[in-house]
Amino acid sequence: MFFMQMPEVFMQARFRSNEMCLHIVGEILIDNYNIKDLDLKLLRKNIGVVSQEPSLFTGTINDNIKVGNMDASDQQNQQIAIAKAILKNPPILLLYEATSALDSESEKLVQDALEKATQGRTVILIAHRMSTIINVDIIAVVENGQVTETGTNCSLLDSSKFYKNLFSIQNIGQICELRATEFIKEFLTTNKQFSPLDIKEEETRYRKKNHSESSSKGKKMRINTNTFFRIWFGLGKRELAKIATDSITAAFAGVSKHAVMPCHFIGGLIQAKSAKRFVGDSTATHREVVALVSESFEDGIRSYQIFSLTVPSITKLWMLIPVVISAINVLTPAFETLDRKTEIEPDAPQDTQLKMIKGKIEFQNVEFNCPLRPEVTVLNNFSLQIETGTKVALVGPSGAGKSSVLAILLRFYDPNQGRVLIDETNINEYNLKTLTKQIGLVQQEALLFSSTLRVNICYGAEQASEAKIVEVSTEANIHEFISNLLDGYNTLVGDKGCQLSGGQKQRVAIARTLLKRPEILLLGEATSALDAESERTVVNALELIDRRKGNCGRFISNPTQIIVAHRLSIVVNSDVIVVMDKGEILETGSHSTLISTSDGVYSRLFHIQNEI
Repeated sequence: MFFMQMPEVFMQARFRSNEMCLHIVGEILIDNYNIKDLDLKLLRKNIGVVSQEPSLFTGTINDNIKVGNMDASDQQNQQIAIAKAILKNPPILLLYEATSALDSESEKLVQDALEKATQGRTVILIAHRMSTIINVDIIAVVENGQVTETGTNCSLLDSSKFYKNLFSIQNIGQICELRATEFIKEFLTTNKQFSPLDIKEEETRYRKKNHSESSSKGKKMRINTNTFFRIWFGLGKRELAKIATDSITAAFAGVSKHAVMPCHFIGGLIQAKSAKRFVGDSTATHREVVALVSESFEDGIRSYQIFSLTVPSITKLWMLIPVVISAINVLTPAFETLDRKTEIEPDAPQDTQLKMIKGKIEFQNVEFNCPLRPEVTVLNNFSLQIETGTKVALVGPSGAGKSSVLAILLRFYDPNQGRVLIDETNINEYNLKTLTKQIGLVQQEALLFSSTLRVNICYGAEQASEAKIVEVSTEANIHEFISNLLDGYNTLVGDKGCQLSGGQKQRVAIARTLLKRPEILLLGEATSALDAESERTVVNALELIDRRKGNCGRFISNPTQIIVAHRLSIVVNSDVIVVMDKGEILETGSHSTLISTSDGVYSRLFHIQNEI
């Protein structure tokens, strides 16, 4: 049984040379041992992790579970990550937002898998969704790097206004009431002869039993940490074949150095025999040369110098031949890569004037197959019309093709069939650079550069004023956090933003997008890494984007918004909700229209999410 004690700890992590350096004031104890005194490899072998963004490698499911990216949905990736974490049977398990990026159905499946995986282990769970922590033994409320309150779910609801506020934001109270109602209904159905007093006693006993079971499970849980996983992006058959060929070439280049060794020995043997004959001739004819006075001191010195310099040079030149061949084999594919041209030319057609768009979007019978798996149909006869300034939400299970709609609109890929129109003009007729300048994208995984917060926010709009930066940072709910930092907006975020939490990185990315004031705003699960309070603030900011006059002197209307979301609470205020599955549109309409259809897909997903 593991026991973990964490006194007042200040931790700052940064990456240097693929190593994580930790600066800790205080102690972290596991089984009364300071983790600094434990063998690092042994420590990490006993800690498993299921992170928010699991890293999988190219290969089979079996290879990934054993530790080995395959083309899989978020749900499948997360389930594989869980299996990979528990394969080594760690006594300590860390769950970092393991279900935040999943849709309702997938979250329920992953949550069931986590409940089985956490049995008999010490578990530390980091979560923004309050529904995932209702049954834990101890809940620690962390604010500004300090533990402000601890207790069970029931005790914190009674004593903590902050915790209760988070609970009410996510409507968890309704879920608890629903579960309690289901329990009472089930009890009354099976025990009709009991009196109300018996029901009260049974309910009390039921709660104590659940609490006892949760406590016993929590005592057996262990803490998990993630060690060195790398993301290897999926490669096509052409790239995989190229890698295989390069590997064989590299192998032959290495073997060739050993293959020419016999030539070195033979060359040395020939040189030795020649030298032996030369020495013999010189010795045998020495007296005759001296007698005839045919010996020249200068010629002797010159011959020796020529011989001593020429032979080693020829030998070294011979040894360089394999190195030259290896260099040619390495440089050839490098130059081929540099000479490679993209199929989607960013500067074609050549536009001398900036063509402003209004934001009307239309997909006409779009067919799209995954480039890495051509046999898989991602979008099938997809048709959708989006009017200027409207807010459209794309919902559905993982792998439905929602993110592919955004990728095609940004021309990361071109559809196999069909057309995509913006303002009734085919997107192929727009200059790609001009088009993307007027489209804002906030992805699920925020990408930050190893620079300051100011540089990351102003990326793409370097001439932005300080007032503009503060304005968009306030809208994205990140200004207060930045203001409290010692260097403010000049604070370095580290490699890929490693100095920031997932929620902070996402809000910086949102501020960067808002600074562009785009005509089309694409949100790909932009709030999945945020807690309930931050999510509510950011969603309100996105809905109330302040549009100002553009360079042309006209008033720009509200941007057209396309939201990809798994949390249906985010999309209830959308003008149109599009329900997708397997690349096809199943239902469209407003929230009130779709929820009224009891047997509809959206209605089922909505009720599943409320039950989690």
